[in-house]
Amino acid sequence: MTESMISGLSTDTVQKIQYASELIDVSYSTINGSLTKLTSNMAAAKDGSQKQQEAFQALGVSVTDL
Repeated sequence: MTESMISGLSTDTVQKIQYASELIDVSYSTINGSLTKLTSNMAAAKDGSQKQQEAFQALGVSVTDL
């Protein structure tokens, strides 16, 4: 419950990520930190950062569709 409140993710999502982290042998904190950075960069791209927009375009990812 606490992790859900801190991360802004639902408790179900937190549990799924924690379960997946055990299967792929990557810590939950690493996954959570990566998701935080990804979300921040998506917001920057959406807000007009040319560098982030180009990076997502190179990956073929549309930040507005996510």
